[in-house]
Order: sequence, then C-alpha cells, then structure tokens
Amino acid sequence: ATPVCGEDSSCRACEAHSDCGSDACLPDGSCALESQVVYLKEGAPATGNCTKAAPCSGISTALGQTSSSLRPYVRVTGTIENVAEIISTKALFFLGGPGAVLRGEQSGTVDSILRLTNGAEVMLYDLTLRDSMRSGIRLENGASVRLERSRIFEVADHGIFVAGGSAVVMQSEIAGCGQRGLYVTEGELI
Repeated sequence: ATPVCGEDSSCRACEAHSDCGSDACLPDGSCALESQVVYLKEGAPATGNCTKAAPCSGISTALGQTSSSLRPYVRVTGTIENVAEIISTKALFFLGGPGAVLRGEQSGTVDSILRLTNGAEVMLYDLTLRDSMRSGIRLENGASVRLERSRIFEVADHGIFVAGGSAVVMQSEIAGCGQRGLYVTEGELI
C-alpha cells in the first residue's frame, strides 16, 4: 500500500500514475502490476496486445484483452473516439487521469458509451464520458457501476440509465444530459 519510496527509506502511497512503474496508480494508493493492465491510448495503433510498451487505441481490442482476474485494469490516456461498448459478466476497473476521455459513437449503431449487462461490475475512476447520442452508461441484467472522481456530460439521453442493476456515484459530475442525469427504472442508486 506504500509503493513510492524516497532516499530516506520512507514510503508512501502513490498519488499519480507516474508514481508507478506500471503507470497505473489505484485509488487505494497501491500500484497495479504492469501485467494486470490493458493500456488504451489515443494515437496508438488500433490493434495489438495493449501493453505498456505497445498500447492500443481500439477499445474493442482493449476490452478483448481484459480478464476479471488477470488483466482487470484499463488505463486510459487521451481521448478514445467512437466508443459504444457492451461489457458482459466481467469485473473491470477503468483508470483515467487528466484528459482521459471516452467519447461516444457519432454514427453507426449508436449505443450508450458503455452498456453493462449480465452481472458486469465496472468502476470508473478519474475518467470523462462525453458526446453520446444515447446514454453515457446503461445498466441491465444485474450489472453495477461505481463512478468516482469522474464526469459524464453532453449526452442526448440519460447520464446513467439503470434498467436492472445498481450505480454508486461519488465525487462525480453528471451534466448536459438531454434527459435526466440519473434515471432508475429497476435497481438502485447509491
């Protein structure tokens, strides 16, 4: 829990991604192992293994590399465009930072930025979701989301639409929604 050590042998929790060799500081102050992280970076090739040395920019590719037990962390750097992804059954943790954005799909099937279903458990930390022609996040079939220090804005429908599941929102901003910021038809909001 105290991975950053100084010359005087005192150690402390990480405070920024740059404090960690993996470039992935977790909210509890520990560093993720590089082998646990999928690296999603603006300007990188769309496909690949999404490692720190060779990040990818394609969110579908990145999510295909994730695993609830082996690679549960998705480190987002920059703006990832045209995001409309379905996450089913996985437990994942998105780590953002300054300027980390998932921008909604602007044409095509046009779904929510993230649609979580079938018990998926997702945490978003220090990440912005924006510019969706639908909702920012849609929950269904027992999925859950935890938003911490994150933002959802400029979406045509709801910021978070809970149609079967649960949402926890802490120190986050939801604004500029065409409908409601938070809307629950079945499930709970904490």
